[in-house]
Amino acid sequence: MRTTCDLLVVGGGIMGLWIARHAIAAGFKVTVVERDHCGSGASGGVLGALMPYLPTGWNAKKQFQFDALVAVEPALRELEAETGGKTGYERCGRIVPIRREGFRAEASRRADASHASWAAAGGAFANEVLPAGAHSDWINPDVAPFGLLADNLTARLNPAATIAALKSALEGEARVLEGCAFETFDDNTGVARCADGRTIAADTVVLAAGHHTYPLIETLTGRAIGTGIKGQAAVFDVGRARAAPIVYDDGLYVIAHDDGTVAVGSTTEKTWRDPTTPDHQVDRLVARARMLCPSLADAPVVRTWAGVRPKNHLREPVVGRLPGHDKAWVATGGYKITFGIAHHLARWLVGELVGIGSDIDLPETFTVGHHWSSGN
Repeated sequence: MRTTCDLLVVGGGIMGLWIARHAIAAGFKVTVVERDHCGSGASGGVLGALMPYLPTGWNAKKQFQFDALVAVEPALRELEAETGGKTGYERCGRIVPIRREGFRAEASRRADASHASWAAAGGAFANEVLPAGAHSDWINPDVAPFGLLADNLTARLNPAATIAALKSALEGEARVLEGCAFETFDDNTGVARCADGRTIAADTVVLAAGHHTYPLIETLTGRAIGTGIKGQAAVFDVGRARAAPIVYDDGLYVIAHDDGTVAVGSTTEKTWRDPTTPDHQVDRLVARARMLCPSLADAPVVRTWAGVRPKNHLREPVVGRLPGHDKAWVATGGYKITFGIAHHLARWLVGELVGIGSDIDLPETFTVGHHWSSGN
C-alpha cells in the first residue's frame, strides 16, 4: 500500500489536526497518520483549560501565548460554523483563592501588571482582586479568606468535541489514516514507513505525535529532547450546566463544562506503571475538588482519565525543521498549554512550509536550534 502527498502529518491530536487544517487551506495535499485514533493521546483529556501565563515578568513566550489565546476564539468559531459541531468553547475566566494575607499584595501586583502586559487586546482583558466571599456559590469561601484573584482571559473547551470538529473539517479534504503507526522517514527518498507495511511518499513530514514524537526524533537524529509526563483527571456529573469560572488552586483545576459536567485535575507524574490507567492519585484530586467547590460534594464521579503529555527537556514547545533534514519537521512539547497555542503554532509552521513566513513571531526558545543547543 502506498500513498503520495505533499505533507504527511504524524499524529492525530490537537497539534497534528490544526497543522493539517492550515496546510489544506494553503493548498497542500495532506495525509494524517495516527497510531490509534484521533485524540487518543493527551488530546483526549477532559480538562480543556486555556489559561494564560502570569502577566508579570513579561517575555516573548508569554506574548506568543497571549496572542494565541486571543486568536483561538475566532478560530474555533470558524471551525464550528464550518462543521456544525460544537467545541464547548467559552471565555469563562479564572479565579485563584487568596489563602494568605501575604499573597494578596502579589495578587494586586499581578492585577496591575495585566493592564500593561495584556494591553494589546485594547484593554479587554485584565486581572482583578475580588473581595472575600465573591463567587461563594461556586468556591468555598473558607479557602479564600483574603479574596480571589480573577481574570477574564482564561477560557475552556471540550477536548473531545474540539478534536471531533477538527477531524470533521478534514473529511473530504485530507486522508486520515487511523490505526497506522509511523515508524521512520527517509529524508533522501521522501518515503515514510509505517508498522503495517504501508509506505507514504511525502514532500514533507511533520512529527506532531505528542510524547510519541520523542523516540521518532531520536531515531531520525540521535537526540533525546523530551519525555512524557502522566496526568490524571476525573469528571463529575452535576446534572446541569452552570456558568462558572475555572478554579485554579495549587495545581488543581476545577472546570465547569456546558454539558453539565465538571472536570478536575491533574497530577504530574514522571514515572508510572500504566500510562492510561487512573489510580489512587485521582481519588485525592476528587477529595480536594469536593472541599474546594461544595457543589461537588454529592455529585457522582462518572469518569476518570489518565494519559501522557509531551514535555520537552527545556519546558518550551519545539517547532521547526529537524537538523540535518530537508523534509522532516517537528511540532510538539506544549505540555499543559497545547490546546491554547496549537492553532497558532500550526499557522506559523505552515507559513514556513509555504515559504512566505508568517506575521506570528515565534519565540526563540520555541525553535529547534534552541533545543539542540541545550546539550541534551
